[in-house]
Amino acid sequence: MKYQQILYNTIFAAVYFFLSIFMILFTDSFLSIWMGINVVFALIPLITIRYVAIRLQEREIKHDWVSIILLIVFLFFLPNTFYIITDFIHLSNRFPGFISLVRIETITDYLLLTHILFSALVGIYAGVESIFAVEKLLKDRFNRPILIVVFIAELLLLSSIGIYLGRFLRFFSWEILNPIKVITEFITSFTMFSLWFIVLFAIVQLILYYTYKRVFKSM
Repeated sequence: MKYQQILYNTIFAAVYFFLSIFMILFTDSFLSIWMGINVVFALIPLITIRYVAIRLQEREIKHDWVSIILLIVFLFFLPNTFYIITDFIHLSNRFPGFISLVRIETITDYLLLTHILFSALVGIYAGVESIFAVEKLLKDRFNRPILIVVFIAELLLLSSIGIYLGRFLRFFSWEILNPIKVITEFITSFTMFSLWFIVLFAIVQLILYYTYKRVFKSM
């Protein structure tokens, strides 16, 4: 039973990916495949952190190498959760006048729009649930509410930097294995827009998380 949620998340990721491939027949856009890939990447941190929570509950040893490696994977893939929000930028390419939805006159286009929207919702859910799992782990071990809030804010700030790296510098999560390249390009490309984008998405993630926690987790 402990692994039930992890199993469901894994099955959902696999099914969503294959359905996204199938969606190409209806949307006539390879963007559907990327939506499937992005959802799989978004569910990796949720699956990872839930598995870490189970390991820490079952073991007398509080930390082990497997859990540490999984936490690193969680950290690197966390930006993929809220990153899917930025996929709406593709609408400007597919639909030059997408703000006026009246101009979208084919069911194919609405299918693609729905696919992007649903993928974003799945990504947001994976993100807020992942952060909730992190907060629960911290509360079980530390009775320092203020420090936990600060830690979550810093975690989401790092996630926001990751979103920036993925959207504008086109880095994937595993490219952090080449930190010199990532840091160099991040510094050389940094502008005021970069700063405001990172701050904005950190705030957006905080709002989404605490709204979700207040509305759904307090019920």
